[in-house]
Amino acid sequence: MKPRYLAAVEEARERDPVCFVCAEGGSLELHHVIPRSHFGKNNKDDCWTPRNMVMLCPTCHRLKGKQGGAHTHAARVRHLAMLAERYGYQYDDKPWSEYR
Repeated sequence: MKPRYLAAVEEARERDPVCFVCAEGGSLELHHVIPRSHFGKNNKDDCWTPRNMVMLCPTCHRLKGKQGGAHTHAARVRHLAMLAERYGYQYDDKPWSEYR
């Protein structure tokens, strides 16, 4: 049996066959919208759910400058809003609710 986190990664890859932000194809990287460290030691499994993962091209994952890339508060808020709109995910629980 496959570990739960691997199944979640596969689901995110199938859901996002192109970059979640710019829709470019090619090489994609897994990105945790809310960093794993925000879940605490006892909730690490919660970070490995499709509602916390998106597939990004290397450019969107590391983008610097005005937009700040995928690792900023603004990007997290934007990604969560896009995930909720596209897939109907709910983000009322912590730590997601801290980014609404």
